[in-house]
Amino acid sequence: MRGKRNRLFLGLFLATTVFGLTTGCSRLVVESQPEGATILWSVDGAEPFRPWPPNSWEWRTTAGTRIAQESAGETATTSSQMPATPLDATGVFGDTVFITVEKDGYRRPLPKAVQLYSWRNERVSFELEELPERIAERMRAEGFLLFRGEWVDPEVAGVEEFNGVVMRKDQAYRLRQLAAGLVEYEGEWMSPEDAEAAEERDMLAAGMVRLKGRWVTEEVYEMETSIDEKVASIREEKIYADLSPPRIMERTNLSASEVQLTNSTGQQVEFLFSGPISRSFLLLPYQSAGFSAADRIALPAGNYDVVAVPTGLDARGRNLREVLGSSANLDAVMLRTEPAWAEWPLASGTKYSFNFGGSEEELREGLETFEMPVPEMRIQPPQLDIPESRAPQRPQRGQGQRPPGGGPPQGGQTQ
Repeated sequence: MRGKRNRLFLGLFLATTVFGLTTGCSRLVVESQPEGATILWSVDGAEPFRPWPPNSWEWRTTAGTRIAQESAGETATTSSQMPATPLDATGVFGDTVFITVEKDGYRRPLPKAVQLYSWRNERVSFELEELPERIAERMRAEGFLLFRGEWVDPEVAGVEEFNGVVMRKDQAYRLRQLAAGLVEYEGEWMSPEDAEAAEERDMLAAGMVRLKGRWVTEEVYEMETSIDEKVASIREEKIYADLSPPRIMERTNLSASEVQLTNSTGQQVEFLFSGPISRSFLLLPYQSAGFSAADRIALPAGNYDVVAVPTGLDARGRNLREVLGSSANLDAVMLRTEPAWAEWPLASGTKYSFNFGGSEEELREGLETFEMPVPEMRIQPPQLDIPESRAPQRPQRGQGQRPPGGGPPQGGQTQ
């Protein structure tokens, strides 16, 4: 009887063991920093990832979570709720799956493989990385501002935000003043009318005068006014010929326009520019200006009256009619004396080339008394003494050698 009872207990033990081995649970612990991340799983680590748990795990996961929460005095979860970290659950699966977590505002980390076989304990942890937009939201909530790629305390860094742009406080103050319609004059912000009145008071006290919207000295005022009057007189009296259109040489990076001037005649020519500013340039015969950085001619963009005025003078300032001919042959002097005039708009960032044309042949055609100057040579050529050449001396030859131009060697006989 006793042996029968032992055999019965042994059978029950073996059956329980076999049942436990075939239905034994595995334990899964999932943690994340920060907590509260939804747990996702995939069969092979690729999309699609589905909310935990798999179907064959679900009843034990729900029971395990409920038991753990009830022991902690918390409200039991329902099977419709998706488990989140931290998770400590048991169940039966018998396979390897890939697990990751997901939380709003954070990047989803790479999945990790877990083996859910009987009696195994698996623990996986994830460090979640914040997305830039969440970092920005958090830092702004803490009072920080993003300045030059770094989150800074605005009071410590001396910055503030104006119209959505973080900048230094002095820049923001300036922009606020401009937005309010104020202007800065001598370090003070005031209305445009007050600034204009203050500037006029200071300029007049300094002896400056206003010309074409600019404050200039008396000397500049007189110079520019004289040019403008001369150009206006030429234009009104129509004592001019049309000036050849300028050539556009190139585009430049200057905020102003740039001009090049060429005098292609044998007399002095004065170029006059009357416009936003007025300037005069005197060019000697066959001379150019504005072709190098050293003599660059930059003018503000705008409309200009451009006049080329021939002076009738040679390079030395002598009257060409007197130099080239007498009163008997004045008609033969082909000397252009009328100014050439035109109006041209000059654009900033553009280089123009103006030319006053003519030829030297026109100046001397038919003139009997005209003599071309003879250039004077001032350079003395170097002197070099070359000695008389001599025939090179031949070295002494030994016995048995034939001297040059001689007979047979000494002691020898001719053949």
